[in-house]
Amino acid sequence: MVTDLWQRRPEVAAVRRRSVATLASGQMLASLAIGVGPSVGVLLAAEVTHSEAWAGIARASMTIGAAALALPLAAFAASRGRRPALTLAFSIATLGAIGVALSAQALIAPWAASLSAPLFIVGMLAMGFGSAASFQARFAGADLAEPAHRGRTLALVVWAGTVGAVFGPLLAQPGKLLADRFGWHPFAGAFAIAALLACLTTLLIASFLRPDPLRLAQQHEAAMPTSQAQPAALASEPAAPTSHSAQPKDANPLAATRGRAAYRRAWQAIAASPSARAALIAQVLAHLVMVSIMTMTPVHLHHADHDLGVIGFVISLHVAGMWAFAPLFGYGSDRLGPRRMILIGVAIQLASCAIAFAWPYSTLGVAIALFLLGLGWSAVTVPAAALLTQAVPGSERPYVQGFGDFLMNAVAALGAAISGPVMAFLDFPALAVIGAAVIVPIAHAVRHVR
Repeated sequence: MVTDLWQRRPEVAAVRRRSVATLASGQMLASLAIGVGPSVGVLLAAEVTHSEAWAGIARASMTIGAAALALPLAAFAASRGRRPALTLAFSIATLGAIGVALSAQALIAPWAASLSAPLFIVGMLAMGFGSAASFQARFAGADLAEPAHRGRTLALVVWAGTVGAVFGPLLAQPGKLLADRFGWHPFAGAFAIAALLACLTTLLIASFLRPDPLRLAQQHEAAMPTSQAQPAALASEPAAPTSHSAQPKDANPLAATRGRAAYRRAWQAIAASPSARAALIAQVLAHLVMVSIMTMTPVHLHHADHDLGVIGFVISLHVAGMWAFAPLFGYGSDRLGPRRMILIGVAIQLASCAIAFAWPYSTLGVAIALFLLGLGWSAVTVPAAALLTQAVPGSERPYVQGFGDFLMNAVAALGAAISGPVMAFLDFPALAVIGAAVIVPIAHAVRHVR
């Protein structure tokens, strides 16, 4: 047991408070900017592509961009620090939002109409870089956290995203007013506002995320004896294999690993830790189920002749469940342990699937099911992210965190793709049953986690 934690030193605590405040503030701005994509972007996709097939690809562009950047961004953070990595990603997201705004504007300029679809897809891919940065920011908040408080610190940065998740879609109206004022396409204004918000996020991170939390953590952990630097989650696990395949080649925590080597390094660290494997399985499966059911809920309600007001209310409840209670689950993870908190989340998501199966055509039933689906997602992913962070050595954390974000974004794209055919050939209750079947293995995966 480590009694003299470097995280408790006054100078580290001061940097931690500053870092968390900066990251939480940046998360509010960034989530507002990124929140425009799934709402206004979905509507713009159909206009710029004039094809349902291409519109589907266009809508998925932001998720694909986030998945593609997740591990390269983590590798860049490992070698250069969180501040340069987040600043770069949010800068590209700013350019992406500008590109999407120009794609909308091209629709009303006959000479540029052919550029609209390519601009939109590339712009949404670039906005996905901002989404990847938002995922990484939650881990950045935990870089300097005490092990016993890692869950609640991480959750605080997650909770800050509630602002954008709830109000981001509402930028459509002020965006339209801005567009009317300057004679732009109605959707261009929302993305112009998103570009401004992403730019402000970039400036905030670049100016105030100093000293860099990851670099500071790396320096302290590199100076500690190996026995003290070992994560607490590893202390109770069987000794990891010491074979060449199970150990990263580079023991230097400040060394850079890129390309395929970054994926290999992440996988080796995860393979060496049962707790890391359990955490990864939990967050990926919970995310897959959440995205699959959430994506098809508006379609299901529309087929049941509900108006947009009802659909919007149900999705708002779902979003509130996802983000608003993150600090509670972070605190619960620290107090009860990640395993118990994850199992509580599994139970909540199973209850959600049961209600969706039993009352699929009741507006109240679907609303409760979607709220619980988001709540259960938060109750699983917050402690799983904290567990993933503490289950691997500090030198491997950025790679493992980036690999986890890559898988979460990849399964989000997969879930959105497969839920449509399930709804088309079966129905919404069948989707709920499949979701429940996917959730159950999480309980088995975390059975040995403390």
